[in-house]
Amino acid sequence: MLYLKENKHYIITALIFFFVSIYYLILTPTELSWRNVSYDSPNYLMSAKYLVLSHPSPGAPLYNIFNAVWIRLLPLGSDYLKIALISVFSSAGVAALLYYFTKNMLSPLIWLASSVVLSQSVVLEVYATISLMTLVAYWLHRTEHRNWAYLIIGLGLAIHHLIGFLFVFLIASDYIKRKEISLKPILFVFISLPFFLYIPLVNREPYIWITGESLHSYYLYFFSQGGLTGGLAIIPANDLIERIKEFTILSFSSFGFFLIYSKKVIETQDKLLLGLIGVILLYYFTNLAPQTFTYLVPAIALISLAIGLAIKGRMLIYFPLMILLISLNFASFAQQFTQNNVAQDFYQSLNEIPSNSIVWSQNRGWEKTTIQLYNNDRNTRIDQVNLHKPFREPKELKKVILDAEKEGRLYKSVVLDPQSLQVELVHASAQDLFGDSKLQPFLQP
Repeated sequence: MLYLKENKHYIITALIFFFVSIYYLILTPTELSWRNVSYDSPNYLMSAKYLVLSHPSPGAPLYNIFNAVWIRLLPLGSDYLKIALISVFSSAGVAALLYYFTKNMLSPLIWLASSVVLSQSVVLEVYATISLMTLVAYWLHRTEHRNWAYLIIGLGLAIHHLIGFLFVFLIASDYIKRKEISLKPILFVFISLPFFLYIPLVNREPYIWITGESLHSYYLYFFSQGGLTGGLAIIPANDLIERIKEFTILSFSSFGFFLIYSKKVIETQDKLLLGLIGVILLYYFTNLAPQTFTYLVPAIALISLAIGLAIKGRMLIYFPLMILLISLNFASFAQQFTQNNVAQDFYQSLNEIPSNSIVWSQNRGWEKTTIQLYNNDRNTRIDQVNLHKPFREPKELKKVILDAEKEGRLYKSVVLDPQSLQVELVHASAQDLFGDSKLQPFLQP
């Protein structure tokens, strides 16, 4: 009994990790999925299986290397599920550490009650992992383990750029506290650099996310994605009303608590932590890509930490509400198991077209990488015409399209249901493509 009392917090932390892992595992797909804005999953899956580039920026080299080793070591389960387990265990780790750091059950419950968090904890994606690394690095710095904090940030930069905000804030914090910047701990961040050698080492044809192997190609790979400058839009998002609606619904629990107790949190918590949360929220609201609500996940981890540290003795009031929100999220996501897996359906539909087909689509990256994953799995040569980056001369592109039409292997993908991203492949004519206003500029002599 004395042992249990002395080790109470360790035991509770371990139990949280165990039960949260089970909770997420129940909702995790076992096969390729585009569920919950997991559009990058075919890309990361292909990178792990075949050691090829994933999308920028920064290309997630450490994530891809780890995944490649991970799927080869685990003896059971599909390759997709094996990598999705990293999200499951990362998110369960965040929940467990939130309790361990705060000794407050409200903190992990806020994390679990967020539908945004759940959406990224049960798919093959990087956001649960980068949230865990952000939380650990912040706490290590807060507890004066600065070298370890910068080391974790360095590793995180080789997975996702979001952790870079923490790097900037920690340097600022060190300067404010010490009136100088110590280079020694900061040097640990450069541990990320060797992992980026992965990118030129695995860059080879067929090129999907890069135009070739020139320096200019690598420049475009890192700095010209989706019309963004370093990922940050210069002007506010065009869909601001939709963004606010999305923000309110998907993040109700965590940000609702933050607003309710904002005065208490602001009065008691590290201003570095609050500033970091604010910058991530600003980054989300100014990013052009509408699906970037996934960027909120690290912010929710930090908000859960801030509330857990600031608010004590509120469990009896909020426990029923947290359980209700978690139950509603579970029911909503469990319902998706009764629906078709549109990603797997699209993958299987490629069996029904010739192995050297041309597929025309509206530059949907999840289709492009799913097609290439299929090619690698089945040794086929299906080619997607990428409207924005065809990576070929107009004359060559026109010939490819006309030849495919003549031989009956020209197709186009049609989105049947934007909500579920259900896609169907249908026969196309060259006139379909030549008449498309988006493709015409590439076909001009």
